[in-house]
Amino acid sequence: IARSEAIDIARAHAERSGIPIVSVDAAPRPASPYNWTPVIFDGDNYHYAHINTRRSAPLVVTPEDNFIRRFSAPYMPAEQADWKTIALFGNADEDKLAREVWNAEAFAFFRWFAMFPVFDEISTGEDGVCASFRDLRFETPPRARFPFRYGLCNGGGEWRLFERTAAGGLRWLVD
Repeated sequence: IARSEAIDIARAHAERSGIPIVSVDAAPRPASPYNWTPVIFDGDNYHYAHINTRRSAPLVVTPEDNFIRRFSAPYMPAEQADWKTIALFGNADEDKLAREVWNAEAFAFFRWFAMFPVFDEISTGEDGVCASFRDLRFETPPRARFPFRYGLCNGGGEWRLFERTAAGGLRWLVD
């Protein structure tokens, strides 16, 4: 029921904001069965917010509050949702490389795995030019770090698959 409510909230937001809907879904969040991240895809961009489908006022927390309450606080009532927009392939400067990585055969597993994929970052170093993606379904406030960040580097002329580590380094997945 709460998932349906989150999707309905997303559809209503898209209608009010004039966002064309190619797809709409919602990812469950921890700490409450009513914490959700509804996601609208318009063909180029994802529009998403972290909401609680039953809350009528923001949850106020103090440092003394328990973990569950603190973890649930970022999920706002639908009427006060902070909708964000992020491009699937990044900005104009990133688009060409992002699309090349996205369409590479070596990246097929991530294309299959990701529910709400978005371009993450480009880096250049001894491994060549590297571009990575992440999945919005794993962006959970208040966590600052994003897990499951995968990409390809083109050092040596061949694409090589990696995972970005929490420290920002690369962990090669295929030798």
